[in-house]
Amino acid sequence: MNINDFELYIDELILERGRDYYNSACITSLEYDGAKWTANVEGNDDYTVAAALSDDHEILSSDCDCPYEGGKYCKHKAAVFTPSAIKLYRAMYLQNPR
Repeated sequence: MNINDFELYIDELILERGRDYYNSACITSLEYDGAKWTANVEGNDDYTVAAALSDDHEILSSDCDCPYEGGKYCKHKAAVFTPSAIKLYRAMYLQNPR
Protein backbone atom coordinates (compact mmCIF):
# COMPACT_ATOMS: atom_id res chain seq x y z
CA MET A 1 0.00 0.00 0.00
CA ASN A 2 1.36 3.39 -0.97
CA ILE A 3 0.71 6.69 0.82
CA ASN A 4 -0.58 7.96 -2.55
CA ASP A 5 -3.34 5.34 -2.82
CA PHE A 6 -4.07 4.20 0.73
CA GLU A 7 -7.76 5.03 0.28
CA LEU A 8 -8.09 2.00 -2.01
CA TYR A 9 -7.16 -0.39 0.79
CA ILE A 10 -9.07 0.91 3.79
CA ASP A 11 -12.75 0.34 4.54
CA GLU A 12 -14.89 3.34 3.56
CA LEU A 13 -16.37 3.71 7.06
CA ILE A 14 -12.88 3.84 8.59
CA LEU A 15 -11.82 6.39 5.94
CA GLU A 16 -14.86 8.54 6.73
CA ARG A 17 -14.11 8.46 10.45
CA GLY A 18 -10.46 9.23 9.75
CA ARG A 19 -11.44 12.21 7.60
CA ASP A 20 -13.71 13.41 10.42
CA TYR A 21 -10.79 13.23 12.85
CA TYR A 22 -8.55 15.05 10.38
CA ASN A 23 -11.14 17.75 9.61
CA SER A 24 -11.84 18.21 13.34
CA ALA A 25 -8.13 18.93 13.99
CA CYS A 26 -7.74 15.87 16.20
CA ILE A 27 -4.15 15.40 15.04
CA THR A 28 -2.22 17.38 17.63
CA SER A 29 1.27 16.66 16.29
CA LEU A 30 2.75 15.18 13.14
CA GLU A 31 6.46 14.63 12.62
CA TYR A 32 8.44 13.00 9.82
CA ASP A 33 12.07 11.93 10.30
CA GLY A 34 12.73 10.88 6.69
CA ALA A 35 11.54 7.32 7.17
CA LYS A 36 8.73 7.32 9.74
CA TRP A 37 5.71 9.47 10.54
CA THR A 38 4.73 9.81 14.19
CA ALA A 39 1.51 11.52 15.17
CA ASN A 40 -0.64 12.10 18.21
CA VAL A 41 -4.38 11.85 17.64
CA GLU A 42 -6.94 13.04 20.18
CA GLY A 43 -10.25 11.25 20.48
CA ASN A 44 -11.93 9.74 23.50
CA ASP A 45 -8.31 9.18 24.54
CA ASP A 46 -4.99 10.25 23.04
CA TYR A 47 -3.35 7.75 20.69
CA THR A 48 -0.01 7.57 18.93
CA VAL A 49 0.25 6.49 15.30
CA ALA A 50 3.54 5.58 13.62
CA ALA A 51 4.06 4.65 9.98
CA ALA A 52 7.30 3.70 8.24
CA LEU A 53 7.61 4.56 4.55
CA SER A 54 9.98 3.30 1.87
CA ASP A 55 11.79 5.66 -0.51
CA ASP A 56 8.99 5.17 -3.04
CA HIS A 57 6.35 5.97 -0.36
CA GLU A 58 5.14 2.43 0.28
CA ILE A 59 3.74 2.07 3.78
CA LEU A 60 6.07 -0.59 5.17
CA SER A 61 4.48 -0.70 8.59
CA SER A 62 2.01 1.23 10.67
CA ASP A 63 0.94 1.04 14.27
CA CYS A 64 -1.58 2.70 16.54
CA ASP A 65 -1.83 2.17 20.27
CA CYS A 66 -5.65 2.32 20.26
CA PRO A 67 -7.64 -0.80 21.21
CA TYR A 68 -9.29 -1.20 17.75
CA GLU A 69 -9.45 -4.87 16.74
CA GLY A 70 -11.67 -4.64 13.66
CA GLY A 71 -8.85 -4.84 11.12
CA LYS A 72 -5.38 -3.64 10.25
CA TYR A 73 -6.31 0.04 9.86
CA CYS A 74 -8.14 2.17 12.40
CA LYS A 75 -9.61 5.66 12.02
CA HIS A 76 -6.52 7.14 13.70
CA LYS A 77 -4.22 5.70 11.01
CA ALA A 78 -6.60 6.89 8.28
CA ALA A 79 -6.55 10.39 9.77
CA VAL A 80 -2.76 10.46 9.85
CA PHE A 81 -2.23 9.04 6.36
CA THR A 82 -4.13 11.97 4.84
CA PRO A 83 -2.01 14.82 6.23
CA SER A 84 1.08 12.64 5.89
CA ALA A 85 0.49 12.47 2.17
CA ILE A 86 0.00 16.22 1.98
CA LYS A 87 3.20 16.96 3.90
CA LEU A 88 5.12 14.44 1.80
CA TYR A 89 3.92 16.07 -1.42
CA ARG A 90 4.90 19.49 -0.09
CA ALA A 91 8.37 18.27 0.86
CA MET A 92 8.85 16.65 -2.53
CA TYR A 93 7.72 19.81 -4.30
CA LEU A 94 10.05 22.02 -2.30
CA GLN A 95 12.98 19.73 -3.18
CA ASN A 96 12.05 19.50 -6.87
CA PRO A 97 9.85 22.45 -7.88
CA ARG A 98 8.31 22.23 -11.32
